[in-house]
Amino acid sequence: MPEITATVLLSFLMTGFTYVLFTYVFVHFLIVNGDNQKRKNVQHNNKHHKSKNNQKSISNVSNQKSNNHHHQNSNKKLIMNNKKLFYTPVSSVTNNTITRSNNNNVSVVFSTLPKGTKPLPGPTPIPVIGNLHQLSDPLHMTFNQMALKFGPIFKINLGNNKVLVVLNDYKVANELLDQNEIYQPCDSILGVKSISPSMRTIAQQALSPKIIESNYLPIICKESINLARHFYKNAGILINPVDELTRSISKTFSLITFGHSAEKFSLDFMEFLESANALEQKEIQIESLQFLRKISSTQQTLENKVHLSKSKYAEISKQLVDNLKKQATATNVTSDKCFTAEILKSMKPKNEKEFINLSSNLLFDGIENTLAELKWVFVLLSYAPQVQHKIMQELSRVVEKGKFPNVKDYANLHYLRATVKEIMRFRPVGFFSQPHIVTKNDVYQGYHIPQNANVIFNTNTLHFNQALFERAKRFSPERYLDEQGRLKQNPKSAEIWMFGKGPNASISEYLTEITLSAIVAHTLSLFIITPEIDETTGDEKEINMEGVSNGFKLNTPPNYSVIFELRKDVDHEKVFKENY
Repeated sequence: MPEITATVLLSFLMTGFTYVLFTYVFVHFLIVNGDNQKRKNVQHNNKHHKSKNNQKSISNVSNQKSNNHHHQNSNKKLIMNNKKLFYTPVSSVTNNTITRSNNNNVSVVFSTLPKGTKPLPGPTPIPVIGNLHQLSDPLHMTFNQMALKFGPIFKINLGNNKVLVVLNDYKVANELLDQNEIYQPCDSILGVKSISPSMRTIAQQALSPKIIESNYLPIICKESINLARHFYKNAGILINPVDELTRSISKTFSLITFGHSAEKFSLDFMEFLESANALEQKEIQIESLQFLRKISSTQQTLENKVHLSKSKYAEISKQLVDNLKKQATATNVTSDKCFTAEILKSMKPKNEKEFINLSSNLLFDGIENTLAELKWVFVLLSYAPQVQHKIMQELSRVVEKGKFPNVKDYANLHYLRATVKEIMRFRPVGFFSQPHIVTKNDVYQGYHIPQNANVIFNTNTLHFNQALFERAKRFSPERYLDEQGRLKQNPKSAEIWMFGKGPNASISEYLTEITLSAIVAHTLSLFIITPEIDETTGDEKEINMEGVSNGFKLNTPPNYSVIFELRKDVDHEKVFKENY
């Protein structure tokens, strides 16, 4: 759950108390006012009846019954047509309404559901903050517990009338998100827009396996060699590889996307990415609790940071396009082996805003996903020496001695690529999918899913589903290999869900996978990765393999250090000389 300070919590309580008190006073006023009016009517009727003779009294009684019957029918019609909260003197309601009645014949009627539908199950919210008080880290485990009570699809109220629908079953997630076009990706709070269908088609062509392997993989391999050089300079000592991984991935995806990389751009981008990730962890608080802006300095500070980050994003995007335009008009034209060059070939007519958004999507999405997963790669491999050994054996069989893998070798590195897939399943970059928004009312198995609700699926639950993955809690690359030891082709029974599903899945899935594979191949061609040793016990230092929970966003390992031990069977200097 987003961090909530004592000031914010006090604001919740005070606002909630005020809301409840106002509601109570308002209802009480209506009831008392209704009683007073009723007594006045009775007194008036008594006086009126005394002044009439018996025949007229009988006639009046008959007319009063007729009028009462007409008045009740009018109120019933009003209930059917009015969608707002209101008060009406009736004692019964239709199937489409929910009421509370008392002895004073006053009922509270709430908004209706479409005929023949039922509301999604979920925990009971409280005024103002909904179910926020029930969300605790780790969120994916909290939702697992809720799923046991409410079923595979349920809703959470995030305050400010914001509804979140949680899918906790792969069949439900597949039917709703993979096969239904009314569920569209949400825009980032920092200004990164979702990709339009027409641009997504162009992007998929520019990121096809054929284009990736011919145009982008050589870039990835070159930067993987540079990363291996850094490890070589620090071989045999305990280091935290994260900073160097960050620089390497930032440069790699800048080259893939735009064909160039500037040091200043890398620094600006990584500064933005760090602040963006920090803000996205608090997305619930920022979007759902905007009513706090006038009473909470914390909320105002968060919104100011969002504004600054949006400005930084716009500045970086403009910088990228300006650099591209300059290179396009210069004598040394930017490389035509980059993503933007492929996009410009197919994009007719050219729309600068869509072009910037698509390029930024690949850059941000690619760096964020690849970097987060790469942090898991090194820590998991350091505690799995038998997996490293099998990869090294495969490299010895497939790759020419004294060389790094070339572009053609990756098609035959089956165990290595199965290991990368298993790492992405075992520790996905996020516990949840990208939020999707419901563009119009939907019905699923009789449940009403309201328009504008956000929908996510619990990636962690899907990746550890025993029906999909046998012995799901066990780290086993072999699950992605067939009987001949070759990589299974499109195994529907063992899909990776961390990139999303269906027509709106991440555009960088295969690019991320091949980047991770190249870095692992180049690293294990030279080194054995070993974990930190506890100086007191002499054993491997224990690390929290469950990861650091960041609410709805990235799942990363805690800070760690590893040692890159030189392989004794490799002439490292010769390998670098032959491949550089």
